[in-house]
Amino acid sequence: MVTPLSRLTAQVSRFVAFAATALTLSACQLGWDCGTVGSTVANGTVRDAADVALATVQVILAEDVGPSSLRLSVGVTGPAGSAGAPLRGHVTRARLVTDAGELIAEIPTEVATLYVDAVVALNMNLPSRDEYDRVRRALFTTRASVVLETDLPGRELIETTLRDVHDVPGNVQRCRPV
Repeated sequence: MVTPLSRLTAQVSRFVAFAATALTLSACQLGWDCGTVGSTVANGTVRDAADVALATVQVILAEDVGPSSLRLSVGVTGPAGSAGAPLRGHVTRARLVTDAGELIAEIPTEVATLYVDAVVALNMNLPSRDEYDRVRRALFTTRASVVLETDLPGRELIETTLRDVHDVPGNVQRCRPV
């Protein structure tokens, strides 16, 4: 026999179960995936005509989530503790190019906001998946390069080929808004 009390108890139980489900779904919607789906890293060493190492180059092409972006980062860094010497402040133009010399990206040469050992750096979002794929293909030729133009006598043009290229697995986690 169904009594008003048992009917109320059943309705309350269903409501509690529904509310718990709704709260769980809401909590999932408050968080989001964040991190890197995957990235491609290319490295090289900046050398002068006498084969002396002046700096290192690292290019990172990453697909990020939370928020979603296709990111290109390029950094030219002097040896640890060098404050970017001997190149910092002497680079007049810097660019990332394909093996055919096609421009991938101009690298800003302003040094005011850079990390202490950095020479030049770029951090930008790419406009499309097609552009991301184009840059990735260029890196995997192992002939893309960073070209530095400087005002240093005998070092006016320094080209560094990015021969060490590899993929790095992503790390995506659940994040919460801060």
